[in-house]
Amino acid sequence: KWGEAEVILKEVLELTKKVMGPEHPDTLTSKSSLASALNRQGKCGEAEAMLREVVKLSKQVMGPEHPHTLTSMHSLADAVGSLGKWD
Repeated sequence: KWGEAEVILKEVLELTKKVMGPEHPDTLTSKSSLASALNRQGKCGEAEAMLREVVKLSKQVMGPEHPHTLTSMHSLADAVGSLGKWD
């Protein structure tokens, strides 16, 4: 059902961007959720790119030590690990 979740999360992301703006914390949360769904489907490269953007914006908007930023960094590490980039 991750494919179905991906469709729903893409819609949520687009609506959140439209209503809140691209750098709003809720938009970043939506983007992170979509990236996690992509990662679970094996779309790790796409998830990694999306999460790198989320981490960058989270650091700018909320700061490097904010819980959302740290959670996003953890998700990015998972995506990188899924790609076998641990070395």
